[in-house]
Amino acid sequence: MTGGTDIPRRDWRESEDEVRLPSLSFHVSDEYLGSAIVQASEISVIALVSKPLVNTLLEDGRKGQLVVIIPSQYTSATPFLSLLQRMFESMVLLEALTATRVILRILPLSLNGSELSWLHLAGTLALVDSGIPLRYLSTTVGVGLSYNKHDTSQKIVLDPYGGESDATLYVEAAIDSIDIECKEAPTTDILTNRQRSTAPKNIIRTVANGPLPVSHLDLCICKAMSALEPLNRCILQAMA
Repeated sequence: MTGGTDIPRRDWRESEDEVRLPSLSFHVSDEYLGSAIVQASEISVIALVSKPLVNTLLEDGRKGQLVVIIPSQYTSATPFLSLLQRMFESMVLLEALTATRVILRILPLSLNGSELSWLHLAGTLALVDSGIPLRYLSTTVGVGLSYNKHDTSQKIVLDPYGGESDATLYVEAAIDSIDIECKEAPTTDILTNRQRSTAPKNIIRTVANGPLPVSHLDLCICKAMSALEPLNRCILQAMA
């Protein structure tokens, strides 16, 4: 497959300032769509904040607090929270914000049906199909700024569907394994009842520890992870 997105690779990273974690396991389930388990290694998070956001913070006089809000239901494991806190505290920001302290705030947010898109943060972003089996795959997650002059803090909300954003969060991971299972939905036209016990053609990708297995893959995962358009196209072509 030759399709894909134009995404940053390792050459943009400032490796001396990044936080690299040995491994991470992340699980998300949905009552109707199914579940996904991600086992990833060598997770890296780097953020590049745009000038409009820098100017907003400077004008408001609160240079030390960027609040990242994550839905609590997808960061329930204490070890994950600790690692995530370390990553955000060590983010590489623009020069104007090199001393900025990043605060991680966990809130039970409602995402209006896009919950599974938060698998981006755990490393599922590596499923973006670049057309060639790379050891490292990267993508970007939009960061939308929610700003209120009467509020006591700045809130940066991670939003893969945000379109225009004030900053970009770069996440990189080497995915070891992903297991996805879709629930049947016989009354829904969009979803199919077919389940595959083996990975469809062109879905297996070579990573650090061997091929990337994807089992029980179905169109509902395409629907649940609609932000990953290249993956959607790959699955649709494989199941055609």
